[in-house]
Amino acid sequence: MNPQFFFEKLHGSSEYESFIKNYPDAFLCSIFFILDFEANGKGNQYHFDYYVPSQKKMFAFQLEQGIKLVPADIIESAEQKEPSKLKFSFNLSFKEIEGLILNEMAFQSIKNQLQKIIVVLQNADGKNIYFCTVFISNLGLIKAQIDDESKKIIAFEKKSFFDMMRKS
Repeated sequence: MNPQFFFEKLHGSSEYESFIKNYPDAFLCSIFFILDFEANGKGNQYHFDYYVPSQKKMFAFQLEQGIKLVPADIIESAEQKEPSKLKFSFNLSFKEIEGLILNEMAFQSIKNQLQKIIVVLQNADGKNIYFCTVFISNLGLIKAQIDDESKKIIAFEKKSFFDMMRKS
């Protein structure tokens, strides 16, 4: 499966049609998903975030159990920048994202097991980029960025939970 599958499922729903009828200026600005390997996919989540410029509001469609529309944030302050539109082409599947991360882990001699991948797909500098936080065994963490078009990892850093605790 890939984001495109869920995108098409969402766009074919009455919930989405009603939302677009009420907010014709809404646009897709991010996709959030969790791949839960410890729960054999039972903890997986898929959210599509839409921004409505006329309302300065974010809305999220949750696709875990049917399709549920949830109002998210109101963007009021001048410091908060309007989100960028996400391109509607998604080249990577969930398995490919997992594979890229596993390959890079092997290349860097990281032997921990994948537990969970939290991914946010956003438009950064005109490109669809997957921002990944990977939870691995032994309280390890990996921060990775993957370019959707080239299907390449553009940033990869291993951390431990304890490193993050020391900084706070």
